[in-house]
Amino acid sequence: MDSRAGRLHGVRMQFTVTVSHDADEGVWFVQSSDIPGLHAEAATIDDLVEDITDLAPELVAANLPEHDLTPKAF
Repeated sequence: MDSRAGRLHGVRMQFTVTVSHDADEGVWFVQSSDIPGLHAEAATIDDLVEDITDLAPELVAANLPEHDLTPKAF
C-alpha cells in the first residue's frame, strides 16, 4: 500500500462511484467515478465492490498533493 494511502486511514471522505452491468459481456463495471483512474470490472457486484474498496484508497492518495494529507482544523 502507498504510504500516503495509509495516512488517509481514519480521514472521512466521500466519493461517488457509478457502476453498471453489461449483460452481453456478463460483467459489472465502473461507469463513472469521482476518483481519477478508477477503472474496474468483475463478474459479480460483490466482487466489484471489493475491488473498488481495495483500489480507492491508493488512487485517492496518489491524486492528492502531499500537503493536502494533513488534517486541517476548522
